[in-house]
Amino acid sequence: MKVFQEVFWTTVAGILVFLPKVLLPANGEDHVTVMKMILSAQGKGRCPDDATPGPFATVKARSLLDCARMCASREGCLHHAFHKSNGSCRHYNSTPAKLIPDENCNFMVAS
Repeated sequence: MKVFQEVFWTTVAGILVFLPKVLLPANGEDHVTVMKMILSAQGKGRCPDDATPGPFATVKARSLLDCARMCASREGCLHHAFHKSNGSCRHYNSTPAKLIPDENCNFMVAS
């Protein structure tokens, strides 16, 4: 199961990296920003502690991929966390001090 998850998230990251290049014309006028989202072992099933999260913005998302897309388009978004149970998507502008276990949440790094 772990191998499947790693392959799945690598594929998702690849789509996020290459899809904008395919859909947008390369005429020199369009600026394309590419971000790679990484779900590490430390981020799976964990989210930032609410006591010390650092600056963030909360939006609603339909899925982890939707949350990742919104983070990629937000200025200064370094990390995002998606809560499956309520569709909450948090975009972080700095690295949170502490992650705590939360089985309904995944914390990802944008690079």
